[in-house]
Amino acid sequence: MPQITCPACDKQLVSITGYSQHLAKTTNPSCRALYLSSWQFAPGPPNEGEVDAPDPDHAMFEDNIYAPFASKLDWDIACWAKLRGSSSTAFTELVSIEGKHLDHERPGATIIPVIISSDKTQVTMFHNKTAYSVYMTIGNIPKDIHRKPSRHAHVLLAYLPTTCLDHVTNKAQVLATGIKTTQCLKCDIPSDELGLAPGIANWQPQDLGAVLDALCALDEGGLAFVWACTNSGIKAIVHPFWEGLPFVNIFESVTPDVLHQLYQERIKHLLAWLSDACGKHNQIFHFLLSIIVEISLPNNMSSARLLRAVRGLLDFLYFTQYPSHTSETLVLLNEALDVFHDNKDIFIDLSIRNSFNLPKLHFTAHYAHMIRMFSTMDNYNTEYTEHLHIDLAKDAYHSMNHKNEFAQMTTWLEWREKFFHHEKYIQWRLIGNTAHPPQPRPPEMTCHCTQTMTKHPTVKAVTIDKLVNEYGAMHFNESLARYVAKVTLPANTTITARQLEDQAADIYIPFRTLSVFHKVKWLLADVHGHGDSPVTVDSVHARPGWSGTFASDSVAPRFDTVVHSAPKVRYRIAQVRVIFSIPPKAVPKLFPSTFQPPKHLAYVEWFSPFHIPNRDHGLHKVLRIIKNGERIASIIPISNIRCSAHLIPHFGPVAPREWTSANVLDECSSFYVNTYID
Repeated sequence: MPQITCPACDKQLVSITGYSQHLAKTTNPSCRALYLSSWQFAPGPPNEGEVDAPDPDHAMFEDNIYAPFASKLDWDIACWAKLRGSSSTAFTELVSIEGKHLDHERPGATIIPVIISSDKTQVTMFHNKTAYSVYMTIGNIPKDIHRKPSRHAHVLLAYLPTTCLDHVTNKAQVLATGIKTTQCLKCDIPSDELGLAPGIANWQPQDLGAVLDALCALDEGGLAFVWACTNSGIKAIVHPFWEGLPFVNIFESVTPDVLHQLYQERIKHLLAWLSDACGKHNQIFHFLLSIIVEISLPNNMSSARLLRAVRGLLDFLYFTQYPSHTSETLVLLNEALDVFHDNKDIFIDLSIRNSFNLPKLHFTAHYAHMIRMFSTMDNYNTEYTEHLHIDLAKDAYHSMNHKNEFAQMTTWLEWREKFFHHEKYIQWRLIGNTAHPPQPRPPEMTCHCTQTMTKHPTVKAVTIDKLVNEYGAMHFNESLARYVAKVTLPANTTITARQLEDQAADIYIPFRTLSVFHKVKWLLADVHGHGDSPVTVDSVHARPGWSGTFASDSVAPRFDTVVHSAPKVRYRIAQVRVIFSIPPKAVPKLFPSTFQPPKHLAYVEWFSPFHIPNRDHGLHKVLRIIKNGERIASIIPISNIRCSAHLIPHFGPVAPREWTSANVLDECSSFYVNTYID
């Protein structure tokens, strides 16, 4: 290992860090003079009391009131680095320091964060061919562009060689920080307290200064170095890559990961625990609560704590994925985690777990702090780069003859990038060289969803008999008559249900066929002005099934449930049976000339209104409304449909085998409204 020699005292030092510490702490007059003559700003100044203050009689202090810093600029940056750190608000303060105004020194300049990510992926179904791809992007690109691989916001930097290191069992973050496997990467909590709730456990952030001092103990010999590292809570690592990096706290740099820490760790563990508690189920986590609502636990144990624990962890999972956060949502996030910790002992009582001293479970206690430091978690979600493996590794591998793979893959990707660049140039030329106007303010965070219908109906002429027999609109004529009678009433007129029925009985429906639509969609507009096409975010289907020549050609009927809302009306769940338009020739015969009916209407069957959700699992229970053996139905404008709704059947202790996805809405009478599907 190369050594560094102090020019003042000829002492041999192992590292540049050890050399710096030697100059700072020395009592040798020659080394002290060398230290004072070369003093300049460096990250992480020594702790108070460890270093004597520089001599104010030295020449460099005579005309510089900011000494030992070279200038006011260095002093301001030192204060920022030591007192504020690298959070988002502190970064704003950094760029506002006088002397650091980029626009003053270089008009139009900006700071560009460079983001590099890497991961190993398998490029073949067989033969275990792998590639370790390294991707790069910049932090100035909006996240709604980052998360779309088709926008090419990431570029491939390199393919690293993949080596079989079976003896390495630690995770990457543990290896990078040097923390022991059973310890938390962020704080000094003891291993036997990792399972405690955040409000009970007592911890302090990892002390970077103590760790750096321990790394400098390498100059004192191997045994002293090992003891120093052990006492500071890290492994004895010689010169980790982050040792000399300015403004870097490696422990603060470890960010949460929704994909690997929550979905592939916490939810995976939760599924295993529930399987032990309730038996095997193949449903995914969207239906976890519905699976265990009615299941009996061993020894007649109450399932209340189990439901609350699952609900708390699921709520926490969804809160972490919010695209924007406020102080209130972060409070809700922590409260959801507290609900899980308050009820997690049910798994110990069921003999499923002995303890919850899991580092990754404890790491969730740091999520709110990390969101405050580095913004919302979709800014550093590894799901974005996981999809890049398809475009930049797997597709490239399958495009060549598998000889000298990486050279051919990079050549193929280079050609493809050139085509993409030229395509963008052609598009720019076609629109007349016009650039997007600069936005003086950030775009709105609200989502503007537009309800859309096809220009032409799915079926132009469907008889009313067919609506009854194939679509299930059993009371179509009566419901349409009630709708006509209600909307043609004079303004501010109130009548009883009996009077409305009497008026509807006198209305004649002057048509026998009408146009029917099988789908309504909601499109998300390009609110950020990036030129993206509208994206379908929700849809509702209402169509009968049909049989083909072969069983695989048959299609089951589908009549979706929706959330209905209208002015001065509470939210309700309804099942859509028919989406239709009244024939234009019939409109003057049914409505006065002063009223123009909506172009698209829907025949729906109602469920009961919402009531207080269950205190354990938090789901609303709704029932299908039946009066005198008939389902209650109405005609509504489709503009009153807010979105689709997912209902979970109330299975009971045993789920009937005859229930299928095609008939469960007809066979089951009570449901839970799934709040985790939106």
